[in-house]
Amino acid sequence: MPYYDQNVDFVAEYAKTGRSNCRACHTGIPEKALRLGRMVQSPYFDGKVPSWYHAKCFWRGRSLPGSVSDIYGFSSLRFTDQEEIEAHLTGAPSGGRSSSSSSSSSSAAAGLRVEFAKSNRSECRGCYKHIDRGEVRLGIDGMKEITPGFNIEATDWHHVQCFLKRGDYSAMRLFSADQLRGIDGLDAGDREALQAAIDGRNGVPKTSRGAKRQGTPKAKAKKKSRSSVAATPGREPDEFAPSGVSKARVREQSDRLFTVMTLLECLTRSDLLEELQANGYWMKKGGEDDLRQIVADCVLFGIPDRCPTCGSGRFRLHGETYECSGWVSGYTKCTETSRTPGRSLWRFTDDA
Repeated sequence: MPYYDQNVDFVAEYAKTGRSNCRACHTGIPEKALRLGRMVQSPYFDGKVPSWYHAKCFWRGRSLPGSVSDIYGFSSLRFTDQEEIEAHLTGAPSGGRSSSSSSSSSSAAAGLRVEFAKSNRSECRGCYKHIDRGEVRLGIDGMKEITPGFNIEATDWHHVQCFLKRGDYSAMRLFSADQLRGIDGLDAGDREALQAAIDGRNGVPKTSRGAKRQGTPKAKAKKKSRSSVAATPGREPDEFAPSGVSKARVREQSDRLFTVMTLLECLTRSDLLEELQANGYWMKKGGEDDLRQIVADCVLFGIPDRCPTCGSGRFRLHGETYECSGWVSGYTKCTETSRTPGRSLWRFTDDA
């Protein structure tokens, strides 16, 4: 089983085989397709394991990451897939999509809907009282576990005011009624009342009584900050890209890395280990995909130097940082990390 950081709640990677199934739609995830997972407690040992989803099914759930820094393995994805995930988190339209399609699938309020209650049988998940028929209700699309291992799609309905009192991420990412799926089914009066309630929760002052807000500078600044990657909660502006580096250069570097990884697919795991050992980079563990990523990193940027703290191990790419693989003593593992380790030239053997 591959290693996943036990301190994270979400993970992203490309499927290593075609055997995993999506926990939402219960269909297979193709090999090498992007999959997103939530780390859940394993029923077999004291640790967490990922529960996998298709990239499109993941965003229907209730528990979503607050920023890309919450997703383990984000920096190892293709640049286009990184943009797609950022679009879901920030509400910015992703590249290559029309504004109409991005408003529903890449909205900051993806998974939220609004409608008139069709009956009086639905129960508010906030106050646990029934919602009257014809009343405007807000819902959160998610999955409900019927039996262990079997989930179905379900919607948690709320009164408008009960939903806006929620303190979790589902309510905090709602800034406009136009973000809600089904908003076109409401008449103008109900839409204005809903927008006024949202503005009241967000602290936006009213322009005039009964008038719809056209967008104050404060509200526009808030929307702009949420669509900016630098303003994503928990993420510094230069956390994943150095200051001053354009997106074009980051995209080019990502394309080059995955081009090298594609060329290395002709090498087996044994071949990759031999190439690493020939360059003084000793490894015994690691799957073929992990080894291929390490070799591609060494080919493009050079072999990471040895750790200056312990002197016995080399820095190895692990998530967003390089971690030392050596030991300080016979019982203590070295914990040294670096974002920019020293490098030396990589050389292929004649057999490769």
